[in-house]
Amino acid sequence: MTIDSDVSTKKALVLSGGGSKGAVQVGMAMRLFQEGFKPDFVAGVSVGALNGFFLAQHKPDLLYNLWKNIKSSDDVYRSRWLTLGLGLIGWQWGYPSIYKPGPIKKLIRKHVKATKPEDFKAEFRCGTVNLRDGEYVVAHQGSDYLGRMMAGSMSIPIVFPPVPVCERRSFLGFLRRTEPKPVDGCDLFVDGCVRANSPISDAIDYGADEIHVLQTGGTTLHRMDGDFMSFIDIISRTIEIMLHQKLVDDIKGVLVRNDLAAATEGSVYRHVKLYVYEPEDAVTQGCLDFDQQAIQECIDLGYELGRYPKDNNQLASWFGT
Repeated sequence: MTIDSDVSTKKALVLSGGGSKGAVQVGMAMRLFQEGFKPDFVAGVSVGALNGFFLAQHKPDLLYNLWKNIKSSDDVYRSRWLTLGLGLIGWQWGYPSIYKPGPIKKLIRKHVKATKPEDFKAEFRCGTVNLRDGEYVVAHQGSDYLGRMMAGSMSIPIVFPPVPVCERRSFLGFLRRTEPKPVDGCDLFVDGCVRANSPISDAIDYGADEIHVLQTGGTTLHRMDGDFMSFIDIISRTIEIMLHQKLVDDIKGVLVRNDLAAATEGSVYRHVKLYVYEPEDAVTQGCLDFDQQAIQECIDLGYELGRYPKDNNQLASWFGT
């Protein structure tokens, strides 16, 4: 693929969620950046928000090293022994999730704290969902609680706990801090995939002329054979089905806008070049499987797939629009 060299073109990078499958986006991004692609705008949800944070700084090598340092799931999350051992009793006793995402939250805090506003070469948007009102909320590189919002965007409901964001004055009366646990009045944030698995609309709102979408799953929903071994398998498959339909709707929306732009003189719509990079059914590990070998295989796969995006014509033919 040839990257558009027109400096007047607003280029956007959109990254979907997918847990450990987000490693495939690392390989895709490395290929894009090597070919000269430099985004002006980056939007991501869930693991796509983590990846997008580094890609908005035009640092694919730093992102690659981060993923290479993940040796196992213990580097991302930890189990709650009580919840796993006693099932629903754990939730009744106040555990709102199966796993504790302590390691990944610590990693996010570390990098957000070390990053300055001038480090960003592109506008960055992180999408998450507020459980209080159900609204899709967007944080950017200048947001006060960017680290917590990114952690919230990666908090798959039930799997990980919602992330509270609120302010209150300390007993000294003038120091403010974020509450470590949910209390009345705190907003609670969860995975941005609940409302937008691939935040293409954020790139449209930005005014992008060229949008590259890095998917962790395909535009085709394949049949899943075999036994569903646990309720986690059932939850994961159900979420996959819902997110697939959202992706299809978003892509169709862009194609319809392009048709309106071409058919109507002086249309308020503009033509958008859309490129979708997808692994289809090639990524086989579960979204919570952070095995080192699986991660490297995903990165290598993504690097190869970075050469073969679906463009507007292929997508229009694919979806029959």
